[in-house]
Amino acid sequence: MRIYYYIVIIFAFGLLLGCNKQQEQTTSVPSSTRIQPPKTIAAEKNHFAFKGLYIGMPKEAALGELASLGLKNMHEAIAINNKDCNIISASTEPDENGNVRNGWLVLYINIKYNSVSRIDMDLWMVNHIFNASDLSFHDFAGKFQENYGLPEMKHIVETAGYEAWRYIDYAEGFQLDIWRDSNQMNNGKQIEIIQVPKESEMRFD
Repeated sequence: MRIYYYIVIIFAFGLLLGCNKQQEQTTSVPSSTRIQPPKTIAAEKNHFAFKGLYIGMPKEAALGELASLGLKNMHEAIAINNKDCNIISASTEPDENGNVRNGWLVLYINIKYNSVSRIDMDLWMVNHIFNASDLSFHDFAGKFQENYGLPEMKHIVETAGYEAWRYIDYAEGFQLDIWRDSNQMNNGKQIEIIQVPKESEMRFD
């Protein structure tokens, strides 16, 4: 399930979200208990990270990075039917003219390890934090690969209209998709990073 389809209703009661792309019914934490990010928590080194975020990142460090990106409007949701993950959502604020076109960033937090297991960004959030509204889908993927020093990315096209540039790192345990679907124009681009088993954790016996 992709963030494109649920960003408008993420705070609605009965929201269906999940961990590792499985739908789960969720309820939002009351607004009176909105997340207050820590002021100073540094991200760990030696991880693939973009905008300070990475798979396996401790929750408190992730909240600090969201705040450093200017995403102060954060809420947490509880997955009722899934014991593995909570969901943290952050949105952009209105611009200086009061125009609101919310972009969404969603972190899935593994409850057992209190760490990030998935990162989703919609088109508006990608354009906001990368200042990339003028870049096409393919150009953005190329710039992302170049600036973050990624090896060759695989071009994925699915019959349902899903298209992505994909990179999988089994040593660190993540899959990165820069993607769009048939409902989006040439400049459509979203980011999804999910946790996958590390090579050291795989069993072939």
